[in-house]
Amino acid sequence: MVTPSFLSKMHTLLLALLLSTALSKPQRALAATPQPPNAVHEERQALLAEPTLERESVYWASMGAHGSFYDGDLEMLLGRAGVAYSMGFRKERFGLLSSFQFDSFWDFGQQISRISTISAALGGEMLFVHGRIRTALTIGVTALLNKTALVNAGHVGYFIDFTPVAVRFPWGPVYVFEVAPLHYSSHRFASTYPPFILSQFVTSLNLEWVL
Repeated sequence: MVTPSFLSKMHTLLLALLLSTALSKPQRALAATPQPPNAVHEERQALLAEPTLERESVYWASMGAHGSFYDGDLEMLLGRAGVAYSMGFRKERFGLLSSFQFDSFWDFGQQISRISTISAALGGEMLFVHGRIRTALTIGVTALLNKTALVNAGHVGYFIDFTPVAVRFPWGPVYVFEVAPLHYSSHRFASTYPPFILSQFVTSLNLEWVL
């Protein structure tokens, strides 16, 4: 026989079971909902995952054009335009390179005649910021291709080119586009008297590719 006390106990047990089930459902739903990642952590992971231009070891070549409108030693407007070809070997951040370039100079004031030079140099380079910044120094020889008032054609001098900062932009897996906004380049024919020196701060654009 079912007594009132038995019904009361069953009613209490059923209420406790329903209450326990209702409270457990939101907790399970909350545990199953993924938490949004921290913004700083996400930004750091994206930076670490950014592709690098620093390769373990690579042979490369590049071609480019450069120009300038002012000579620092002569302190005058002196136009310069040229093309360059370089090749080298790079291991991670450091590398060795050789460069060959042809330059033409002309004076806007017609104080000196237009001249042309050809130069060859050897040097080194270093990459920074995942290979997106490059600095390089090359030293070599340069020769005049035509006669001037101070120097005869065929005269040989020294050539120095220093690039403090060049910004590099990857273009696919093979090519890199490089912009050097301002680098120092100097042709020095010191054996003449007075010394014949052409020094400019040059802007250059280059396209590099992996061999």
